Amino acid sequence: MKLKVLLGFVLVIVFALGTYVLLRYYYSKPADIAVVHHSPLPHKKDLKKEESWFSKLLKTQKDYSYPAREVKINVDFRSLDEANNSNKIVVNDLDEYKFFCLNEVLKEEKLEYAYEQMDNLVNIIIYLHDENQKKHLTEDLRHYEIQYTLQ
Repeated sequence: MKLKVLLGFVLVIVFALGTYVLLRYYYSKPADIAVVHHSPLPHKKDLKKEESWFSKLLKTQKDYSYPAREVKINVDFRSLDEANNSNKIVVNDLDEYKFFCLNEVLKEEKLEYAYEQMDNLVNIIIYLHDENQKKHLTEDLRHYEIQYTLQ
């Protein structure tokens, strides 16, 4: 019995010393700092010398570095005529009942919309392409007492 306790005590001491030596060795080494340099891609002779947006993005230096590049791109696929004629209705802070009513109206009218949900409230953006849609939808919004803004 005493031999087992003594053997366990010796193993604990050996483990503690080994851990101490490894940690001491690890922290005594100078830290290797990885520096990433991005070089711009070579341009062909017949291409313009203007820099692309992506090469400009690569040259920007920041104090931090993401594991991947972060790029935000917005593409509007509608024609210019269609984009100028369209209107948006923004409805903020809908509760569940009003969202249900508005969702049924949007399904019936076959309107394009996008929504986001934050906690218990919903924000909706509705895209309108003509004045007739705008008129019918605003009447429905007034009927359900839903606050909205035109954009």
